[in-house]
Amino acid sequence: MRRQARPPFQDRNSVRDPEPDQQVEHPQPEVLKMFTLPTPLGERRDWHDYKAMEADKARIGMGEHGQPATIDPSERDLEQQEYRRNGFNGYLSDRISVNRSVPDVRKEACKSRKYLAKLPNVSVIFIFYNEHFQTLLRSVYSIVNRTPPELLKQIVLVDDGSEWETLKQQLDDYVALQWPDLVDVVQSRATWPDWSTSSGR
Repeated sequence: MRRQARPPFQDRNSVRDPEPDQQVEHPQPEVLKMFTLPTPLGERRDWHDYKAMEADKARIGMGEHGQPATIDPSERDLEQQEYRRNGFNGYLSDRISVNRSVPDVRKEACKSRKYLAKLPNVSVIFIFYNEHFQTLLRSVYSIVNRTPPELLKQIVLVDDGSEWETLKQQLDDYVALQWPDLVDVVQSRATWPDWSTSSGR
């Protein structure tokens, strides 16, 4: 690709302003209009699970409701080992429940919003490689706990060649015990997995 030559340098003090009758008019930019999506038509429904929300509010423990969590200074060496292994504080993560509560950070107007009563279900796909065991489970719990059951068809965990033992039989056993009909673990043997495993709309 050819580049255009730079114009010769000009001393700005040597450049004369145009005469009044030669003033250049610069076009004014058009006012940007706010883009809004069309409102879908149909019956509305309150999808909130108020019982689960109240149960979340009652939870007490390390890291609950998004509160900061710390460890004892005597455990710093173990903390550093897990940090080097995972790239984050996996040692502290192991002490926070995989089924923890999270704060509701929505604006007040969003808390009373209703959505279409008829919505397609979905398959959620996680692709992971040597992922911290507790963190992976916490992600699954977050989806299961905060998605209406009729909208969550399935969760697929695609293991992209992990080497850690915790992500082998231990993961398979945990998933089979907790979510036998909802979560599948798939071993990826190709660069691009076969997404036909997922069945959501």
